Parts: sequence; C-alpha cells; structure tokens
Amino acid sequence: MSFKNKMLVGVFFMEAIMISTLIVGILGSWISFFIVLPFYVMGVFLMTGVYRRYIRYVCPVCGAKFNLNKNILGNLFMIVDFVLSSHPREVDATCSECGHSGSCEEVYDTK
Repeated sequence: MSFKNKMLVGVFFMEAIMISTLIVGILGSWISFFIVLPFYVMGVFLMTGVYRRYIRYVCPVCGAKFNLNKNILGNLFMIVDFVLSSHPREVDATCSECGHSGSCEEVYDTK
C-alpha cells in the first residue's frame, strides 16, 4: 500500500468515527462526541506530522529536495494553508540550498 493510500485510510477512519459520534450526539447523547473530540484533534496533528515527515519540496531553480521545518503550531498553519490553497501541490517556501523563495512543488519521499 502506498503512502498516499495509507494516509487516505487513516483520514477515512478518523472521519468515520467523528461523523458517527456526531450522529449519536444529534440523536441525544453528546457525551460521546465530547469524549472523542480531543482524540480527533490529536489525530489530525499526528496525521499532519506524518505527512510532513514524508513530503519533500523541489526547488524549481536548483532542483534540490528539502523539507519544511515547522513546530507544532506550524502543523496547524499547514492544515489551514492546505485547505485554503488554490493549488495544494505547490507551496511558497524558501530553498535550503540556494535560498530561492517562491513556489515549490510537493513530492512524496518515502525512503
């Protein structure tokens, strides 16, 4: 199973649990929703961290592959950037090799 498929399975599993507890909450018992919510948020941060670990960005100028060094708060901003981005396969980043600042393509690097 490829990295992308593993990520999709994880996201699908998390969403299925969250939607089911939301439905149970609407039908009358909100306690299950509020119990699951913190685990869901932690899962989102965990999935983003795993995603960041295996994603590299390619500089259009020198061709070097590099990753973005972000802290835990950076994970939150990465999620927001991904959702709001008009082209999610490219990011505005600065190359660690040549210093070029601009749009860099995203590639999977599972090695």
